[in-house]
This record gives sequence, structure tokens and C-alpha cells, in this order.
Amino acid sequence: MQLFAILSGMLVCNAIVLLIYIVKGASFTRVDGISVAIDVCILLALFARFGLRGAVKHPVARGWIAVAGKTVPQGVTAVLFLMHPAAAHGLAVVTLLGIDILASLRLAPTLRAFLRDPQSAHLRGLLIGEGGNTASGVFLTAAWLVAVFR
Repeated sequence: MQLFAILSGMLVCNAIVLLIYIVKGASFTRVDGISVAIDVCILLALFARFGLRGAVKHPVARGWIAVAGKTVPQGVTAVLFLMHPAAAHGLAVVTLLGIDILASLRLAPTLRAFLRDPQSAHLRGLLIGEGGNTASGVFLTAAWLVAVFR
């Protein structure tokens, strides 16, 4: 029930943010399309592997959903920065540091717990999500540095 409440709150907040962007005139770009296409492929693979119900319930599937929600957008943004360095100037270094620090703080205990119990599907799912988030955060920071100091 707690997870449902948290996810519902996130859905409402994200919908509000999306509405604000739309009102301010933001548009759906090719970069957004690439990110959505990759996410759709991940979700279809999860449905094929775990079924409709299992894609939402299985811990490893939920780890991959986290990858779709965090890793893919950060990775696509990093590639955008490398291809169009001017786009990187709109992102503050404190945002990048926050992403990297918070991701590392979540990854460290997850990795420790997984190493103690590598058979746990729950910990494997968490490790997939947090590992992907940390890796894509570091990639995003590196791409930002390359783009800004090019």
C-alpha cells in the first residue's frame, strides 16, 4: 500500500510538471522520441519475459523499469550533450553532483546487501536499478564536462 501511495504521488507530481512544460510551450523532440522508443522496447521485453502482471510485480522487472525511468533518459541526455555541446550549458553542475552523490548513496548499501545475499531477486532488482542510475549519472556528468570544456 505504501509503494502504491508513493508511486501515485510521483505520478501526480510528474503529471503536474508535464502540464507546466506544455503550458510553457515545450515540445516533444526527437531526443524525447528516442528515449520513449528505448523505454517501450524495455517494457515490451519485460512483458514478453515476465507477462503483464509479472512485469509490475517481479523485483528484477521492477529494476528494469527503474532503468527505463532513470538510466535511459540520463543516457540519452548524455549523448545529446556529446552531439550538441551547447545543450549542456542549460544544466547546472550542482544538479549533476546531486545526481551522482544521491545515486552513489543508494548504490553503496544496495551493493553491500547484494554481495551478502546474491541469490535474492529483490536485491538483484534493486542493484539493476541503482547500478544503472549511478552509471548513467556518471556518464551524464562526463558528457557534460566534455561538452562544456570542449
